[in-house]
Amino acid sequence: MKFYLNIFICLLLSSYLYSQDSLGVLAPDRPGFGDAVFITPKKYLMIETGFWTENQKEVGSVIQNTRGIGLNSTLLRYGVSKKMELRFDYSLWQEKLNNEAFTTGFQPARVGVKLALLENKGAIPAVTFIGMTGFPFSTSKVFRTSAVNPSTELSFANPLTDWLTLCYNLGAAWDGENKNPAYYYALSLEMSLSDKLGCYIQGHGDSQKMDLPGDSNQLNQSFVEGGIVYYPKNNIQLDISSGISLGTENTYSFLTLGFCLRLPN
Repeated sequence: MKFYLNIFICLLLSSYLYSQDSLGVLAPDRPGFGDAVFITPKKYLMIETGFWTENQKEVGSVIQNTRGIGLNSTLLRYGVSKKMELRFDYSLWQEKLNNEAFTTGFQPARVGVKLALLENKGAIPAVTFIGMTGFPFSTSKVFRTSAVNPSTELSFANPLTDWLTLCYNLGAAWDGENKNPAYYYALSLEMSLSDKLGCYIQGHGDSQKMDLPGDSNQLNQSFVEGGIVYYPKNNIQLDISSGISLGTENTYSFLTLGFCLRLPN
Protein backbone atom coordinates (compact mmCIF):
# COMPACT_ATOMS: atom_id res chain seq x y z
CA MET A 1 0.00 0.00 0.00
CA LYS A 2 1.30 3.41 -0.90
CA PHE A 3 -0.51 5.44 1.74
CA TYR A 4 1.93 8.31 1.30
CA LEU A 5 1.00 8.63 -2.35
CA ASN A 6 -2.51 9.66 -1.36
CA ILE A 7 -1.87 11.77 1.70
CA PHE A 8 0.51 14.67 1.05
CA ILE A 9 3.04 15.37 3.72
CA CYS A 10 1.90 18.42 5.78
CA LEU A 11 3.10 20.39 8.83
CA LEU A 12 1.37 20.68 12.17
CA LEU A 13 1.68 24.10 13.79
CA SER A 14 4.31 25.28 16.26
CA SER A 15 3.27 27.12 19.43
CA TYR A 16 4.81 30.31 18.08
CA LEU A 17 2.49 30.10 15.10
CA TYR A 18 -0.42 29.28 17.37
CA SER A 19 0.07 32.58 19.20
CA GLN A 20 -0.10 34.66 16.00
CA ASP A 21 -3.18 36.37 14.58
CA SER A 22 -4.48 35.42 11.14
CA LEU A 23 -2.01 37.71 9.37
CA GLY A 24 1.03 36.94 11.52
CA VAL A 25 3.63 34.31 10.63
CA LEU A 26 1.93 31.83 8.29
CA ALA A 27 0.96 28.34 9.48
CA PRO A 28 0.97 26.04 6.43
CA ASP A 29 0.07 22.34 6.25
CA ARG A 30 3.62 21.19 5.56
CA PRO A 31 5.92 19.44 6.31
CA GLY A 32 4.82 16.54 8.50
CA PHE A 33 1.99 14.03 8.25
CA GLY A 34 -0.89 15.90 9.90
CA ASP A 35 -2.51 19.25 9.19
CA ALA A 36 -2.58 22.50 11.14
CA VAL A 37 -5.80 23.84 12.66
CA PHE A 38 -5.42 27.22 10.96
CA ILE A 39 -7.69 28.50 8.21
CA THR A 40 -6.18 30.65 5.43
CA PRO A 41 -7.34 34.27 6.02
CA LYS A 42 -10.22 35.53 3.86
CA LYS A 43 -9.16 36.56 0.31
CA TYR A 44 -5.61 35.26 0.86
CA LEU A 45 -3.93 32.49 -1.13
CA MET A 46 -1.48 30.02 0.43
CA ILE A 47 0.91 28.20 -1.93
CA GLU A 48 2.66 25.19 -0.41
CA THR A 49 5.05 23.26 -2.62
CA GLY A 50 7.92 20.84 -2.20
CA PHE A 51 10.06 17.90 -3.25
CA TRP A 52 10.49 14.58 -1.48
CA THR A 53 12.11 11.21 -1.88
CA GLU A 54 11.13 7.93 -0.22
CA ASN A 55 12.35 4.35 -0.08
CA GLN A 56 10.28 1.31 0.85
CA LYS A 57 11.33 -2.32 1.34
CA GLU A 58 8.67 -5.04 1.51
CA VAL A 59 9.75 -8.44 2.84
CA GLY A 60 7.74 -11.46 1.70
CA SER A 61 8.26 -14.47 -0.54
CA VAL A 62 10.07 -11.94 -2.74
CA ILE A 63 11.82 -8.83 -1.41
CA GLN A 64 10.65 -5.72 -3.24
CA ASN A 65 12.41 -2.37 -3.07
CA THR A 66 10.44 0.66 -4.22
CA ARG A 67 11.89 4.13 -4.66
CA GLY A 68 9.58 7.09 -5.07
CA ILE A 69 10.40 10.70 -5.90
CA GLY A 70 7.89 13.51 -5.52
CA LEU A 71 9.17 15.82 -8.24
CA ASN A 72 6.63 18.40 -7.12
CA SER A 73 3.70 18.36 -4.72
CA THR A 74 1.66 21.56 -4.45
CA LEU A 75 -1.26 22.51 -2.22
CA LEU A 76 -3.27 25.69 -2.94
CA ARG A 77 -5.47 27.09 -0.14
CA TYR A 78 -7.81 30.05 -0.55
CA GLY A 79 -9.60 31.71 2.36
CA VAL A 80 -13.35 32.10 1.74
CA SER A 81 -14.23 33.28 5.26
CA LYS A 82 -12.87 33.26 8.79
CA LYS A 83 -14.00 29.66 9.20
CA MET A 84 -13.60 28.18 5.70
CA GLU A 85 -10.97 27.67 3.01
CA LEU A 86 -11.03 25.91 -0.37
CA ARG A 87 -8.22 23.49 -1.23
CA PHE A 88 -6.63 21.98 -4.37
CA ASP A 89 -3.54 19.79 -4.56
CA TYR A 90 -1.60 17.63 -7.00
CA SER A 91 1.61 15.60 -7.10
CA LEU A 92 3.99 14.82 -9.95
CA TRP A 93 5.35 11.42 -8.95
CA GLN A 94 8.21 9.19 -10.13
CA GLU A 95 8.54 5.58 -9.01
CA LYS A 96 10.55 2.46 -9.74
CA LEU A 97 10.36 -1.12 -8.43
CA ASN A 98 13.66 -2.96 -7.87
CA ASN A 99 15.84 -2.42 -10.96
CA GLU A 100 13.06 -1.45 -13.35
CA ALA A 101 13.00 1.95 -15.08
CA PHE A 102 11.34 4.93 -13.42
CA THR A 103 7.67 5.51 -14.16
CA THR A 104 6.56 9.17 -14.07
CA GLY A 105 3.09 10.70 -13.88
CA PHE A 106 0.56 12.69 -11.87
CA GLN A 107 -1.17 11.29 -8.80
CA PRO A 108 -4.92 12.11 -8.51
CA ALA A 109 -5.51 15.86 -8.27
CA ARG A 110 -7.72 16.58 -5.25
CA VAL A 111 -10.20 19.28 -4.27
CA GLY A 112 -11.64 19.91 -0.85
CA VAL A 113 -12.52 22.19 2.01
CA LYS A 114 -11.21 23.02 5.49
CA LEU A 115 -13.63 24.22 8.19
CA ALA A 116 -12.98 25.69 11.63
CA LEU A 117 -15.22 23.89 14.15
CA LEU A 118 -13.99 24.99 17.59
CA GLU A 119 -11.64 27.61 19.03
CA ASN A 120 -9.23 26.76 21.82
CA LYS A 121 -10.59 27.59 25.29
CA GLY A 122 -8.54 26.24 28.19
CA ALA A 123 -8.44 22.44 27.95
CA ILE A 124 -10.82 22.47 24.96
CA PRO A 125 -8.67 22.14 21.82
CA ALA A 126 -8.96 24.11 18.60
CA VAL A 127 -10.58 21.78 16.05
CA THR A 128 -10.82 21.85 12.25
CA PHE A 129 -12.30 19.46 9.70
CA ILE A 130 -10.67 18.68 6.33
CA GLY A 131 -12.38 16.82 3.50
CA MET A 132 -10.60 16.06 0.20
CA THR A 133 -11.44 13.98 -2.89
CA GLY A 134 -9.22 12.82 -5.75
CA PHE A 135 -10.55 11.83 -9.19
CA PRO A 136 -9.25 9.09 -11.54
CA PHE A 137 -9.64 11.29 -14.66
CA SER A 138 -7.14 13.79 -13.20
CA THR A 139 -4.43 11.12 -12.96
CA SER A 140 -1.78 9.90 -15.39
CA LYS A 141 -2.77 6.52 -16.82
CA VAL A 142 0.05 4.65 -15.10
CA PHE A 143 -1.17 5.76 -11.63
CA ARG A 144 -4.91 5.84 -12.38
CA THR A 145 -7.20 4.40 -9.71
CA SER A 146 -10.46 2.54 -10.25
CA ALA A 147 -12.52 4.95 -8.16
CA VAL A 148 -12.38 8.30 -6.39
CA ASN A 149 -10.12 8.48 -3.32
CA PRO A 150 -11.70 10.66 -0.64
CA SER A 151 -10.28 11.43 2.79
CA THR A 152 -11.68 13.02 5.95
CA GLU A 153 -9.75 14.34 8.94
CA LEU A 154 -10.13 16.14 12.25
CA SER A 155 -7.19 18.28 13.42
CA PHE A 156 -6.74 19.33 17.06
CA ALA A 157 -4.32 21.65 18.90
CA ASN A 158 -3.75 22.43 22.58
CA PRO A 159 -1.11 25.04 23.56
CA LEU A 160 0.82 23.75 26.60
CA THR A 161 3.14 26.73 27.15
CA ASP A 162 4.07 29.85 25.18
CA TRP A 163 6.64 27.77 23.25
CA LEU A 164 5.14 24.24 23.17
CA THR A 165 1.94 22.92 21.56
CA LEU A 166 0.39 19.46 21.47
CA CYS A 167 -1.21 18.63 18.10
CA TYR A 168 -3.12 15.53 17.05
CA ASN A 169 -5.04 14.28 14.02
CA LEU A 170 -7.56 11.51 13.34
CA GLY A 171 -8.70 10.56 9.86
CA ALA A 172 -9.70 8.01 7.25
CA ALA A 173 -8.58 7.76 3.61
CA TRP A 174 -9.62 5.59 0.68
CA ASP A 175 -6.97 4.82 -1.98
CA GLY A 176 -9.36 4.28 -4.91
CA GLU A 177 -8.67 0.52 -5.08
CA ASN A 178 -9.36 -1.04 -1.68
CA LYS A 179 -12.96 -0.59 -0.51
CA ASN A 180 -11.72 -0.48 3.08
CA PRO A 181 -10.36 2.85 4.36
CA ALA A 182 -7.01 3.36 6.01
CA TYR A 183 -7.63 4.84 9.46
CA TYR A 184 -4.78 7.07 10.60
CA TYR A 185 -3.63 9.14 13.54
CA ALA A 186 -0.83 11.58 14.32
CA LEU A 187 0.51 12.99 17.61
CA SER A 188 3.01 15.83 17.55
CA LEU A 189 4.89 18.20 19.84
CA GLU A 190 5.57 21.55 18.15
CA MET A 191 8.30 23.82 19.56
CA SER A 192 9.16 27.47 18.95
CA LEU A 193 12.92 28.05 19.04
CA SER A 194 12.80 31.73 18.07
CA ASP A 195 10.67 34.20 16.09
CA LYS A 196 12.08 32.71 12.86
CA LEU A 197 12.79 29.08 13.74
CA GLY A 198 10.64 26.15 14.87
CA CYS A 199 10.77 22.37 14.99
CA TYR A 200 8.55 19.36 15.63
CA ILE A 201 8.69 15.66 16.48
CA GLN A 202 5.81 13.38 15.60
CA GLY A 203 4.57 9.82 15.80
CA HIS A 204 1.85 8.58 13.46
CA GLY A 205 0.41 5.42 12.01
CA ASP A 206 -2.38 3.82 10.02
CA SER A 207 -4.39 0.61 9.88
CA GLN A 208 -6.21 -0.88 6.90
CA LYS A 209 -8.01 -4.14 6.19
CA MET A 210 -6.65 -5.54 2.93
CA ASP A 211 -8.67 -7.43 0.30
CA LEU A 212 -6.59 -10.58 0.70
CA PRO A 213 -7.52 -14.18 1.57
CA GLY A 214 -6.78 -15.58 5.02
CA ASP A 215 -6.77 -14.15 8.53
CA SER A 216 -3.63 -11.97 8.32
CA ASN A 217 -5.12 -9.26 6.16
CA GLN A 218 -4.88 -6.26 8.51
CA LEU A 219 -2.03 -3.93 7.61
CA ASN A 220 -0.75 -1.82 10.53
CA GLN A 221 2.08 0.72 10.19
CA SER A 222 3.82 3.09 12.61
CA PHE A 223 6.21 5.96 11.87
CA VAL A 224 8.28 8.63 13.58
CA GLU A 225 9.49 11.87 12.00
CA GLY A 226 10.83 15.32 12.77
CA GLY A 227 11.67 18.56 11.03
CA ILE A 228 12.75 22.19 11.14
CA VAL A 229 10.95 25.26 9.74
CA TYR A 230 12.43 28.70 9.04
CA TYR A 231 10.61 32.00 8.36
CA PRO A 232 12.72 34.56 6.47
CA LYS A 233 9.56 36.73 6.31
CA ASN A 234 6.11 36.53 7.92
CA ASN A 235 4.59 35.23 4.67
CA ILE A 236 7.35 32.75 3.70
CA GLN A 237 8.35 29.38 5.17
CA LEU A 238 11.24 27.07 4.29
CA ASP A 239 11.22 23.53 5.71
CA ILE A 240 13.06 20.23 5.88
CA SER A 241 11.90 16.99 7.51
CA SER A 242 12.60 13.27 7.54
CA GLY A 243 11.04 10.11 8.96
CA ILE A 244 11.20 6.31 9.19
CA SER A 245 8.87 3.38 9.84
CA LEU A 246 8.96 1.39 13.09
CA GLY A 247 8.52 -2.16 14.27
CA THR A 248 8.22 -4.35 11.15
CA GLU A 249 10.45 -6.10 8.62
CA ASN A 250 9.01 -3.79 5.98
CA THR A 251 10.89 -0.50 6.14
CA TYR A 252 10.08 2.98 4.92
CA SER A 253 11.98 6.29 5.01
CA PHE A 254 11.52 9.75 3.50
CA LEU A 255 13.16 13.17 3.19
CA THR A 256 11.36 16.33 2.08
CA LEU A 257 12.24 19.96 1.32
CA GLY A 258 9.58 22.63 0.91
CA PHE A 259 8.58 26.25 0.38
CA CYS A 260 5.39 28.10 1.37
CA LEU A 261 4.15 31.56 0.35
CA ARG A 262 1.06 33.54 1.40
CA LEU A 263 -0.31 36.15 -1.05
CA PRO A 264 -0.74 39.03 -0.77
CA ASN A 265 1.88 39.73 1.91
